[in-house]
Amino acid sequence: MVPITPSGAPLFPSTQNSPANGDPLDATQLRNDIEVPFLDGIEGARLLLYGGGFYPRVKATSNTVMVIQPMGAVIAKVGTDWQVVAHTVATTIDPQTLAGGAFAANTRYYVYANLFAGVITWSVSTTAPDAGYRYKTGDEQYQFVTTFYTDDVPDLLTYTQSGKTYTYATVTATGGGVRGNILLDAGTATVITNVVTVGGAIPTGASEYRLYGQAHTAAVAGFAYLGPALPSPNSRVWLPPGGPFAPYTQETTWAVGSTPQYFVDHGTTVLSLWALQFTL
Repeated sequence: MVPITPSGAPLFPSTQNSPANGDPLDATQLRNDIEVPFLDGIEGARLLLYGGGFYPRVKATSNTVMVIQPMGAVIAKVGTDWQVVAHTVATTIDPQTLAGGAFAANTRYYVYANLFAGVITWSVSTTAPDAGYRYKTGDEQYQFVTTFYTDDVPDLLTYTQSGKTYTYATVTATGGGVRGNILLDAGTATVITNVVTVGGAIPTGASEYRLYGQAHTAAVAGFAYLGPALPSPNSRVWLPPGGPFAPYTQETTWAVGSTPQYFVDHGTTVLSLWALQFTL
């Protein structure tokens, strides 16, 4: 008996040779053409089920430090076959270097893993993944891992990721207009006005998102409303007390599909909104 073990980077072969009736068959041919590919497929499936399946957990703390926790395995096209390589220890990458040494302002980037000679390599691209957020659009050599957005500096907006939910650790400062993850900068509209929320810090394709809002007024008291198709029973209201240093804050969750609208009671009340969290 000759023991066989799976390959270090097992393939899911697109085809497999099988003997026909009358073909000569020896143990080596059986092992190489049938048993090893079959065992590799089993090992590849085992790696992909590691920890309950592919579930990326990522923490980006600066332009140059992003930690990707063990994902179990990376599966990507290599030629015509699907190859699987285990990823069972955390990896730290430098997203700015992978993006070419500098970021563009207010731009969304995507991190991909691909396989080269049985080793996981990493890349950063402005090309979005497919509709299922699995692979780079048009290229299954690159498995989608995570996505990030930059501000006007341009710096990466720091964040954490658990599965398909992303939470920003950065709050872009007010006073410079819409950029980074600030979606409304000291809005003073006294008539119903649309707020563009999706397409920047909240990516197109998100299923829901969470906003952080802050309102303050220089009057004795004020109010600000935010909701879909105002006036609406689903609206949120801010009731700031008087004084610019006494803001009223609130977090609200919204499903993608309608454009939020806002208004404030008078010109001395302002409302600012930030993207806090989103789920793909």
